[in-house]
Amino acid sequence: TSSVFEELVQLLNVSQIENLTLEENPLEDGALFAKLVEGKSPLLTLSLQSNGIRDEDAAKLLSSLKSNGKLLALNMSKNDLGSESIQAFSAAMKGNTTLTALDLSRNRIGDDDAVALLTELSPPEAGGKKGKKGAKAFVHLNLSFNAVGEKGAQEAVRMLEGDDPESLKVMLKGHKFGEDISAKLKAGGLI
Repeated sequence: TSSVFEELVQLLNVSQIENLTLEENPLEDGALFAKLVEGKSPLLTLSLQSNGIRDEDAAKLLSSLKSNGKLLALNMSKNDLGSESIQAFSAAMKGNTTLTALDLSRNRIGDDDAVALLTELSPPEAGGKKGKKGAKAFVHLNLSFNAVGEKGAQEAVRMLEGDDPESLKVMLKGHKFGEDISAKLKAGGLI
């Protein structure tokens, strides 16, 4: 399987393929997925949904995003991603200015993970206190059907109520929040 995957990566590097869907294709060595976005990969969109990708494999893939200047959208839904993946993603985004959409729905992302990720991706407030990512860079994050709680929801509401509520759209479907938070999230179209 890995030799076939290596051939796919070689073909990809000399092709015009911009969109790739590799769903429900778990590999024994999930770190091989990182090769899809390394170097001069032509990919603009990549879907790796339902591949059984674990935190340690995702960390290798996400670290490859630091030097990737083309990928616009990454779907990693329905895998086995948790805290380590969120830390790796936050580190990767410091060196990536092109990724605009990330689907992390149906993983193991908890409340503290969601807060850390939302803080990293949110545009800076006046005075530059929160957020490190520019408002025009990252625009869509799907955290639906994870373990996001009140703190994560409150961070999403804070962003909705900020100077530019359209700068980062966060989907939080499939979670139970308090009435006040739920009302604000519904009004903003996040649940």
